[in-house]
Amino acid sequence: MHKMEQLLANSKAMLRQLPPLEKRFLYHNLPWEQRLIGIKGSRGTGKTTLLLQRLAGLPEGKGIYLSLDDLFFSGNNLVSFAEWFQQLGGEYLFVDEVHKYPTWSQELKNIYDRMPELKVVFTGSSIIEMARQEGDLSRRALVYELPGLSFREYLAIQEGIALSTITLDDLLANHEAIAVDLVAQFRPLPLFREYIRQGYYPFVKTDPEHYHQRLQGIVNQILENDIAWADGYDPRQTVKLKQLLYILATNVPFKPNITSLGNKMQVNRRTVINFLHLLEKGRLLHLLYPAGTSVSLLQKPGKVFLNNTNLYYLSGINEPNIGSLRDTFAISQLTVGHRVDEPEEGDFLVDNRYLIEVGGKGKAAGSLQQGYIAADEIEIGVLNKFPLWMLGFLY
Repeated sequence: MHKMEQLLANSKAMLRQLPPLEKRFLYHNLPWEQRLIGIKGSRGTGKTTLLLQRLAGLPEGKGIYLSLDDLFFSGNNLVSFAEWFQQLGGEYLFVDEVHKYPTWSQELKNIYDRMPELKVVFTGSSIIEMARQEGDLSRRALVYELPGLSFREYLAIQEGIALSTITLDDLLANHEAIAVDLVAQFRPLPLFREYIRQGYYPFVKTDPEHYHQRLQGIVNQILENDIAWADGYDPRQTVKLKQLLYILATNVPFKPNITSLGNKMQVNRRTVINFLHLLEKGRLLHLLYPAGTSVSLLQKPGKVFLNNTNLYYLSGINEPNIGSLRDTFAISQLTVGHRVDEPEEGDFLVDNRYLIEVGGKGKAAGSLQQGYIAADEIEIGVLNKFPLWMLGFLY
């Protein structure tokens, strides 16, 4: 079999192995007919599945799935393959793992410029490497990010409960009526607890027994491989980076004392701040900055959160702090499509417009003079107090 024909056979084999999962929110939002689309996102969020689902909807022979870590591309270039595939009548290239192919950015530009009839969708799991090259493609590519599952998507994938998204405006204005309707269809609180522990990554459906083992592998790959692409990063610092992540996992969300962290790790202040930025770029942290400030690489964040609640269960703590879980869930959902800052009062300032405080069911509705309370352990809210789990319906 011709080497290029083998890639066609590999693509068909991948399609046959495609798990029957619900399509993610981004699948429905992507402008698939654009000529060059990039999808970035942390490992494990479902980018490969997204490509294969789109390929499955095309006529036979019109599209192909390629992984650039295939041995074929160690001795052959992507542009030549694209020319051959187009001559066969191909119209769509779905290119995965671009960060493992050194000249991916330049070759995608060449394909875009030379083959206007060919549509290309590319993905990469190393967000740091993707960001490094993104500027080269900025005039040609539309780049999107695929986060982990929202609570709404978890319900669809894991429980078969298909529900619509809710805009933040609608949620805050009409949360009581919306919650009454939702609670009539499912019981949110026990399912929400399951999602908090293991529900952010789509492989919860295909491999629930080894969920946290797989998640630990993802974290290790980010720390040992992906962050190595950062400019000026010394791989010998990986041990320190792991140490910092562990310290944060047992304390966040908190206002970081940079000097204290530096003393524990025996590194200087600038290195600690740089490490925090690297962990955020690797999608292991969320950094929150005071409202009204511009973010620079030298600026200390106001608060530090893990990227999602599932990461707390890797730290070796029997039961993570409930306040940390609540705040982390809120910011993981709010930052998809919204700007989130640290306000002077409350926990989160969203789009410079909505003030939201997160707490338990006992937090009084009037405890925040202006704004809203996102309360855990309630099914239906009242006045300015709405159920925390409803933030999981924003995407």
